[in-house]
Amino acid sequence: MSSSGLPPPIGREHIHTRRVVSHGYLRTDGLWDIEAGIEDTKTYLARNADGRERQPGEAIHPMQVEAVSWIAAFSTPLFALFSLLALNAYVRHTEQE
Repeated sequence: MSSSGLPPPIGREHIHTRRVVSHGYLRTDGLWDIEAGIEDTKTYLARNADGRERQPGEAIHPMQVEAVSWIAAFSTPLFALFSLLALNAYVRHTEQE
């Protein structure tokens, strides 16, 4: 073990990247527009379940989500947590299909 308490690094190969980007916009009516995107990419040639090929770095299933939120709900950490959990559950569900 190293001085940080972690085991020594071993060889590894980067094969998957998931990017999550979200933007929040305050609207003139006091509500919030939330726009989020998720993009999964592989570092190798991959085939979708329907047989289509995806080149390395090409988005496998890009997804955009848009929501309008009341300011009271958006400002609470619990709301943010459940929103992210719901989004993650949806992505996992679509990956199983």
